[in-house]
Amino acid sequence: MNTIAFIPARANSKRLPKKNIKKLNGVSLIEHSVRFAKTLKFVDDIIISTDDKKIIKLYKKSKFIKLFKRPKHLATNKSETISVITHTLKKYEKKFDTTDTVILLQPTSPFRSNKVLRLAYNIYNKLKKTKSVISVSKSNNSLK
Repeated sequence: MNTIAFIPARANSKRLPKKNIKKLNGVSLIEHSVRFAKTLKFVDDIIISTDDKKIIKLYKKSKFIKLFKRPKHLATNKSETISVITHTLKKYEKKFDTTDTVILLQPTSPFRSNKVLRLAYNIYNKLKKTKSVISVSKSNNSLK
């Protein structure tokens, strides 16, 4: 079973320009996702889909990352993540291997629990008919 960690990182955010390379505790948001993906022992490949030249430059020579340049029509604020994943997976599977499972690691959600993700992954594998599993958590912040 081929499992990939998929990190979408579009260059131009309307509300917060260059958000995926903004730093949180000295580490860029995208790097938080990459580091987390590297800790997942059941992940066969880490994929980044981006149109950001800085991200391409950062990860172009990485032996751990499969980097895919995102076409312009999938790099707009109206582009759906599922379309980006589907497009990139077709390219990945042509070049490397078929994929059974995709774990989506969005850079804008850097606070993740390895334990919770492993639990979700195990549930997903146990319930073979399940198409997806999503993790949510209660926020301590109230939106007033």
